[in-house]
Amino acid sequence: MIERRYQRFPVSLPCALMAHDGPHITRSVDLSRKGCRLQNTVPVVPNTVIDLLLFTGEDLPIAIQAANVRWCGTDGIGIEFQALASYHQQRLNLLLNQLMQPH
Repeated sequence: MIERRYQRFPVSLPCALMAHDGPHITRSVDLSRKGCRLQNTVPVVPNTVIDLLLFTGEDLPIAIQAANVRWCGTDGIGIEFQALASYHQQRLNLLLNQLMQPH
């Protein structure tokens, strides 16, 4: 079993992954404070640095710059967030706090 530092939450958020060959539209299937897993529809390899936009339904997406592709396979693409601008980190934290609330 993989032990994680941050809790992951199941989500279905559209996102745009900006890789060396241009933007790709995909979907985030889980999300944490330091990363996410995307549907595997994008041709990337581990250690690729990408930019990611998470569309949460608000006017502006959450922008994640210089994220690292940790792994890719049939289960998806594992993305590790290196650093987020404080505005986007606050928005991500708010979203994750909402996901923690029982429905």
